[in-house]
Amino acid sequence: MRKEWRSDFMKNTIRIILAVLVCLVLTFCAACGDKDTDSSAKNTAVKTPSAKPTAEATLEATSETTTEASMEATSEATLDATSEATTEVTSQPTAKPTTQPTVQPTVQPTVQPTITPTKEPVANATVEPGKLTYAGGIVSDMPPKEQVMLCDTNGPATHFQIVEDMAIQFFPTTAFTEVSICCPSYSDNNGTLTFSLYSWMGTYEDTMAGKAIKTATFENYRDNELLTLSFDKALPDGEYVLLLSTPDYSDGVGTWCKACSFEGQKIYVDGGGSLPENTELHVELRVSYINTPKNLYGKVSK
Repeated sequence: MRKEWRSDFMKNTIRIILAVLVCLVLTFCAACGDKDTDSSAKNTAVKTPSAKPTAEATLEATSETTTEASMEATSEATLDATSEATTEVTSQPTAKPTTQPTVQPTVQPTVQPTITPTKEPVANATVEPGKLTYAGGIVSDMPPKEQVMLCDTNGPATHFQIVEDMAIQFFPTTAFTEVSICCPSYSDNNGTLTFSLYSWMGTYEDTMAGKAIKTATFENYRDNELLTLSFDKALPDGEYVLLLSTPDYSDGVGTWCKACSFEGQKIYVDGGGSLPENTELHVELRVSYINTPKNLYGKVSK
């Protein structure tokens, strides 16, 4: 009986011990589990914040890298684009050159010249008068018995009707007192002609710009009358222009001419114009010399 109690006691004790051991083991396991949980929590708590700094670091790094890369890429792109644009713009003009200046010149100078000529240029006669340059010497101190014909006396006769005016450039070789022309009035003794004598000044325009030496008007003269312009004092040798003009060409006035060329005359019509093409004529012009030169006329200048 006693042995059985001991045996039961030992079994119960073993059971108790085993139960205690089991409890201890379970308690230890529970404690280890809590410790592991705390460790995991701690580890998780330590690792979890690291994500934010990592993200910030990543963002910062990424931002810095991206910014630097973007700035470098943008700078390079901008420089490249600017270089290309500058090269293109520089290589080609921004605007096509204009044929006209950008600033139109003024019609008159903005500043008037401060120095003006003290004297107007004066046209001069081509031959100095009074020197008997082309007379070839004086044959006689007495004048010829008749007026000298300064024309080709052998040329065929014709007439020329004056529309506006007619000018005769001629060259007497010695001093003279009169010039005369035979002028038709075409059978009605009606019409007006004005004679005006000028010194030749190198051109027709310069000559006409000067003052006439003498002027005379002949009204309703007889048909084919010899009209004469006389001078109070003999005029010297040299070149002259005798202008014949009419206020009304319908009256019908003109001059007798020679239908050929003559080096001692040049004819101008209607304000300095030339004769019609293929027309050769000169006027039957007479002069009254005060003496007799060897050469009766001189060759007129062009």
